[in-house]
Amino acid sequence: MKDTMMRNLIRRDETRIKIDSAARELEEADRIAKQAEQRLASLLADGKSSREAVAAAEKEAQETMQRAADRAENLVKERKLAEMSETTEDMRRAHQRSAERLLSLARANKGAYIKIAQHLSQMDYLLPDEYTTTLRACLDDAPRSSFENVSKTIEEDLGKPVSVLFASFDKEAIASASLAQVHVAHLHPSEGERTGRKVAVKVQHYGLRETAVGDVDAVRAVVQVVSKLFPAMPLWWLADEIAPNLPIELDFQQEAKNAERCRSLFKHDPFVVVPEIFYPLSSSR
Repeated sequence: MKDTMMRNLIRRDETRIKIDSAARELEEADRIAKQAEQRLASLLADGKSSREAVAAAEKEAQETMQRAADRAENLVKERKLAEMSETTEDMRRAHQRSAERLLSLARANKGAYIKIAQHLSQMDYLLPDEYTTTLRACLDDAPRSSFENVSKTIEEDLGKPVSVLFASFDKEAIASASLAQVHVAHLHPSEGERTGRKVAVKVQHYGLRETAVGDVDAVRAVVQVVSKLFPAMPLWWLADEIAPNLPIELDFQQEAKNAERCRSLFKHDPFVVVPEIFYPLSSSR
């Protein structure tokens, strides 16, 4: 019995050493990749750099990003191996039940909760597979707002009904995410045009702006309690990470500015395309 316990302790120590080593390698590779990205961005923003310099910087950025991705995969692998050796079937079933409840909660409350679920679904380096696999449904199957609420948002922000602002507007969204959904529409024809331009209209989910702050506060309270009950699985950082960024993400005027900045930074790169923004038909939502 003592020999078995000793072997298990040794195995756990070896596993922890491997995980810590993989984490340090990822941190270093990520630091180098970010520096390479910054150098590339500076050259592109300068506009006077030679093609050779830009090409060399692009190559360096791609190589360092790939190296960081490889290190990330290695860390995930080491974590998963450790998890598989320690997780029982009962624990897996408990994880699955909890993940399904979280998915149901996110879909019922929408908005910030969908955002959090999407974030958690990407954390396969930290969470058990049951959570990441189940919550990935929020990435491409987020709840959709009704056309009635879409129309309300547009009319409240732009002062006129959809039928006046657009020549045509598809009632069914072609995509939906945590904060907004996208509809296909056509503008009214300009002088000399036979048909109006086809556009993508991103519309914030109705009422989200008003409830987002309260939702984040509620999540903060819950994760603080959970972190105290389960100190080995601290989640307090979830709300702290989302809280300062959510108001910015909810302001689509800020998104428009970011798009213009992106267009300026990559104006010499033929592989980067930023859609034109129609400001008279744009608002914070």
